[in-house]
Amino acid sequence: MNTEFQSNQNESVYQRKQSLMSFYSHLLHYVSVISVLLLINLVTSPGYLWAFWPALGWGIGIMSHAFKVYRVPEKLFERHLEKEQKYHW
Repeated sequence: MNTEFQSNQNESVYQRKQSLMSFYSHLLHYVSVISVLLLINLVTSPGYLWAFWPALGWGIGIMSHAFKVYRVPEKLFERHLEKEQKYHW
């Protein structure tokens, strides 16, 4: 049973590492592409900052990815709710 727990724990750590690596890769691509778009924007049409729109759209995707990766673990949230219910009831 201990090896099963350890195996599940190792798998969980591996999944967490993969999700973090995926998020940081996504963030790196975002910063790289938006920087290039901003440079192109400033060189070609400095009067109108059109690079804002792709940055905003992709930024929403980055935020949703961040919430997915850095969310509060469900068990911790459930424990907090149980404590709240104990004290308020």
